[in-house]
Amino acid sequence: MSKNKGAVYVQGDFANASTKSMFVKAGYVISPSIDASDIVVWTGGEDIDPRIYGEENKYCWGVSPERDNQDLAAVDKAWGLNKFLVGVCRGAQLLNCFPNAGKLWQDVDGHGGGVHVVRDFVTDALWACNTLHHQMLRPTKDALIVAGVKRSCRRKNADGVEEGDQVDPEVVYYHKTKSLLFQGHPEFGHLATTNYFFELMDRYWLGTVTKGRRHAITSVSTSVNTSVSVRQPCPTYAVCSSTGVATEAAEECANLPGSPA
Repeated sequence: MSKNKGAVYVQGDFANASTKSMFVKAGYVISPSIDASDIVVWTGGEDIDPRIYGEENKYCWGVSPERDNQDLAAVDKAWGLNKFLVGVCRGAQLLNCFPNAGKLWQDVDGHGGGVHVVRDFVTDALWACNTLHHQMLRPTKDALIVAGVKRSCRRKNADGVEEGDQVDPEVVYYHKTKSLLFQGHPEFGHLATTNYFFELMDRYWLGTVTKGRRHAITSVSTSVNTSVSVRQPCPTYAVCSSTGVATEAAEECANLPGSPA
């Protein structure tokens, strides 16, 4: 790998230019191919066809079998070449299903737009992140649930509807396949979301390639506390305008570290 942070190949037409732009601004270079890349990123867009994870489609719309096939072929190639895999929104959902053998909730409420505060269960930091999805990750036991939020009240899949107060996964990492799944949209220009995304890239990608780097996760921890005490939106949190970190009091903003991006 060269002196930059890594060579990134972006798979998918959705927000392709803005995704490339944010990586360049963060110190990465854009690769012309999967073969020449260090990192492969799958972008957002259409719903994932539930048939990919073995379910009948009951609540998804706007699926694109053509794009699913293209993206799955790219995953198969990148995984086979031992690339670092990154999924954004739809891309995260795709990677959860393949190569990680997870599933999705076909439809959930509470994530149709806006900004919520997620808790990073590894660092215990709070971050303001955008949200725009109606499918949701159902990770496997091999996943490290990095961050989550209590937002949805109703989740649907082919077997029916589940209601209850559970944590919605927002960031997931699969160590075995080197897959970072980010449910938000850092490419949309929301500073806090972008900053958090690249803090995670520093932690999991640079932690993978730089021996001994702080925050490196080398194995899946089963002891991470994934409890979230409040349902969003929560009025007791303020967001630092310079970093995007959510704090329990606005005056704490001055004591926060600088932007990780």
